[in-house]
Amino acid sequence: MRHAILLIGLLIGALTTWAQLHSIQGQVVDEVNLGFPQALIKVQSTTDSTKLLTYFSDFQGKFDIKLECDTYDLEFIFTSFTPKTLPDITLDSTDVNLGTIQLKPNIEILKEVEIMADRQQLTLEIDKKVYRVDENTTNSGASATEVLENIPSVAVDVEGNISLRGSENVRILVDGKPSGLIGNDNSGLSQIPSSMIEKVEIITNPSSRYDAQGDVGIINIVLKKELQKGLNGNFEGTLGYPTAHRSSMNLNYRTKHINIFGGYGISNQRRPGTGASFQKFYSGDSVFYYQKTNERERGGIGHNLTLGTDWYINDKNTITLTGLYRTSKGDNFSINTYQDFDGNNTLVNTSRREDNELETKKTIEGALNYEKSFAHKNQKLVFQTKIFESDDRESSDLGQTFSVNPDSILQQSSSNTEDEFNFLAQLDYTHPVNEHGKLELGAKSNTRRIDNNFAVSQTDDSGNNVPLGIFNNDFRYDEAIHAAFAQYGAKHKKTAYQLGLRGEYTSITTTLFKTNDINERTYLNLFPSLFISNEIDSNSTLQLSYSRRISRPRFRHLLPFYSFQDNRNFYTGNPNLNPVFTHSVELGYLRYLKKGSLLPSLYYRNNRGVINRITISDSLGITQTLPVNLSTENAFGLELSGNYDISKHWKCNGSLNLFYSVLRGQYESLVLNQNTFMFTGQFSSKIDIGKKSAFQTQFHYRSPSQTTQGLRKSIYSIDLALSREFFNKKAELVFAVRDLLNSRRWRTVVDTENYFLESDYQRQRRQFTLSFVYHLKAPKRNKGSRKPGSGAGGIGEDDF
Repeated sequence: MRHAILLIGLLIGALTTWAQLHSIQGQVVDEVNLGFPQALIKVQSTTDSTKLLTYFSDFQGKFDIKLECDTYDLEFIFTSFTPKTLPDITLDSTDVNLGTIQLKPNIEILKEVEIMADRQQLTLEIDKKVYRVDENTTNSGASATEVLENIPSVAVDVEGNISLRGSENVRILVDGKPSGLIGNDNSGLSQIPSSMIEKVEIITNPSSRYDAQGDVGIINIVLKKELQKGLNGNFEGTLGYPTAHRSSMNLNYRTKHINIFGGYGISNQRRPGTGASFQKFYSGDSVFYYQKTNERERGGIGHNLTLGTDWYINDKNTITLTGLYRTSKGDNFSINTYQDFDGNNTLVNTSRREDNELETKKTIEGALNYEKSFAHKNQKLVFQTKIFESDDRESSDLGQTFSVNPDSILQQSSSNTEDEFNFLAQLDYTHPVNEHGKLELGAKSNTRRIDNNFAVSQTDDSGNNVPLGIFNNDFRYDEAIHAAFAQYGAKHKKTAYQLGLRGEYTSITTTLFKTNDINERTYLNLFPSLFISNEIDSNSTLQLSYSRRISRPRFRHLLPFYSFQDNRNFYTGNPNLNPVFTHSVELGYLRYLKKGSLLPSLYYRNNRGVINRITISDSLGITQTLPVNLSTENAFGLELSGNYDISKHWKCNGSLNLFYSVLRGQYESLVLNQNTFMFTGQFSSKIDIGKKSAFQTQFHYRSPSQTTQGLRKSIYSIDLALSREFFNKKAELVFAVRDLLNSRRWRTVVDTENYFLESDYQRQRRQFTLSFVYHLKAPKRNKGSRKPGSGAGGIGEDDF
């Protein structure tokens, strides 16, 4: 009770202090009266020389600064324009409106383009890491999946599953929200060209304003939307071997009241992969085994179209409309060859199974955002709504031959349809509490329905297609998540804190229509979060954070069957899965160096009901890999990220993640305990060659690690890129090699009482690409050096 009374007293005192403040208002514009987005405003008290404050204008150049009564000198600064100072602005009992403050171009600065510094590829912030995609030349001509493969602590396995810090329970968003671009199995990421992506944010311990989904945090893909005035844009074309041809354009036209943006991309790609496995079965006194080799190629033609507009109604109200259309048509094939041996190592049969699959996907998405600003610069109301609908169709013709009976051909077919409808509505309000605190409130509702129909049939001796009932299902997934949160943050001297509480009500119903099997799950949970940061000095910040999170079973985790490509090894779901609850604690220390920055982080996760994929086998040599809930997992980690400029022309960044996990659990009669240590590392180096060329290398390594049933072996790869700029930096030619040593292979071992597996699979072979990029305007550069991380995210001065 004492603490509650103290907090109420502090809030009343803060509100009283805020009520005594007055504002200085105005707008920073150029020579044609267009507002400057994020112009820097320095405010210096004339009576107290130690009182120096900094602010930024909004995207229309407008500002509304709350200050105590005093006399101030104001300086307005924007890159490439001559700064302007307004001295002796007296603020007494009334507000002051300065009108428009016009800045003029600085001709001398504009001539200094050659000494402008590139943006950092990696920006470290206390609560997230930001990777700017276009600053990594190895990303030229890549897809979003390949971009994620180049990000430290992120891994994409042979099946396309994405993990962060060793866990697949990561939330993937586009522009901070769920999107049909991704798809339920992340397959849509391979259709998003890197030229559409501005940056990728890795948020390892999100606060209460974010969805609680994902035990290791959030991967947020931010798409490009240029805000420079006038006409802007870029065009990119890529040729690749094996086939990876892409072409895209992004255009933007901005005036004082309207910003129109759009993008279109087309891709034609083929992704060849190979694999091999050895599987041995023990059934009573008998032993038999087989060897399998796999050759496959996936790909096709895909289109992405995005359109949108920002309407700046006035200085307080903005409406944004966006639309997206994605379609693709894939032509995939796979060949599995099996060699069966008996216990005497005698070859008894060879069979060959071919799968020719046609796949079509279509997604339509629309969103409306409304943002209202108030008198205080940090007071804001935002309403967002999004709706998207997707349609996914897969059909396969399968044929299998056997050496023991050459005249017999097993002919089968499978079809899989997946339709999704998703609706989201969200309201957020931010209210300032004096100059150093703010209260955030929000509510969100997200509903979606997915219908999945999977069917398998086989041709009998009479030529009729006979359904294989055990593999057929009509499955429906209904999900509704309703959430609300409250969060308060404040800063006192060099210490900032943020307290939050999020409540989420979840209703999930799965229905198997053929068996009338209905599984309903509803639960109401609270998710607190706490962030405390201390600015040790101007170059060092220490932060401690805590959050409680949830990982609900993904759609594919619940499906009974979703593939019949391999009729000996099935990947299935488990409709009885429960969510995983996580307590996450992280301690981070951000240090800015003279030529870079360093962020070591200690983290701990306690997972209850952790989901783990296991493999079980039967006496006939058939295996089933499915997800199950285990009991607990305690994970400890140390992650070290940093960047450093060795010289003016040589920049490096990298990360090292050390991870130790203790897992305890049981599934039926299987005891699934695991103690494992692993580490991952990434290092990137970029060297300027003269004024117009650069050479970049990127190295990835993941150590061996224990699983609940065996071992995951090490994996490593090297990427290279050579770039050359033309036409006064408006054009760039990039030659890149991904996986130079052809070593990005996923190798696993499963070793149980009655089953042994050793496998080696490669999702995609080494690839060569040549990309050409053209900008309507030369890319923006930052003058001099700026702290990597200032002005965005985290708990800092800009938040209050």
